[in-house]
Amino acid sequence: MMRLFCTILLASVLCSALGSTGCAGPSKHAAVKAMLPMPGFAEGWRSDSGVRIYTKDTLFEHINGEAELYFPYGFVVAATARYERTRDGDDSVTADVYEMGSLLDAFGVYSNYRAPDKAVPPFGSEGFYDDHQLMFYQDKYFVRLTARGSWEQSAEALLACGSAIAHRLPQPAVQPPELTMLKIDGVDPRTIVYLGESVLGYAFFEKGFVADAVLDDHRVRVFVIVASDDADAVTQEYIDYLEENDATPRWIQTSSGDCMLVRDPLHRGTVVNKLDTFIVGVTGLDDPTHGLPLVERMIPRIRRSTSP
Repeated sequence: MMRLFCTILLASVLCSALGSTGCAGPSKHAAVKAMLPMPGFAEGWRSDSGVRIYTKDTLFEHINGEAELYFPYGFVVAATARYERTRDGDDSVTADVYEMGSLLDAFGVYSNYRAPDKAVPPFGSEGFYDDHQLMFYQDKYFVRLTARGSWEQSAEALLACGSAIAHRLPQPAVQPPELTMLKIDGVDPRTIVYLGESVLGYAFFEKGFVADAVLDDHRVRVFVIVASDDADAVTQEYIDYLEENDATPRWIQTSSGDCMLVRDPLHRGTVVNKLDTFIVGVTGLDDPTHGLPLVERMIPRIRRSTSP
């Protein structure tokens, strides 16, 4: 009996010491751990340290300074592994798989890192890579790979590792349907960002999309605010903010409904239109009226993307 008690006590102490990498619910995180190939992702590559798990309480230990970015997107858990080349331990690939709240949330995290001028990998819903890093998202997972060391063919290793992970993720690799709201002429689709908080820097715009667009040879920014409860109340908060900062909005009637024109204190000329639970607009304009054609192109897109 004493031997059994000592065994249980020892196991308990070991679990506490190991924390996120030890006995903390191996079955709970088995699915995300299985997305990292073991013992390696290709011949000549091996991970001797296995998979480490990070939760919301410990993520800062892995990416201190960046962890806060992930939380508004429903972060669940992260799994990471470090692979080394068996013939040269100084060369390595570190693979991180982040489980987010949804497909849209995974895109949201990815969109904060996106590099539109980089090469695109042949897997995932969307991604980019160079000789030093590879990132992509698929289903509700965001994947981040980093190569370290001074060696040739690092991009090939990143692609091999990324492909091995992508095959383990849920299929098919699709994009969030919400992105169709901004697929209009003039908007660069590779600049679309989904923000989980403080869109345009305003706390009352809790979540939504922004993207770059070209209008009359000038770059402007389009946005779609998702007001899940009361778009009227959110719009009023914006109006209150504008008036407190001596920015007086004016309203005009268009084919898409009443549009608000204003010189935003932070973003120059701005046009805004409210549609059901969305607030649609264009900012960064010399003249707010110049943004009306973009708004009127977005409204039908939003209606189609949200219709039953």
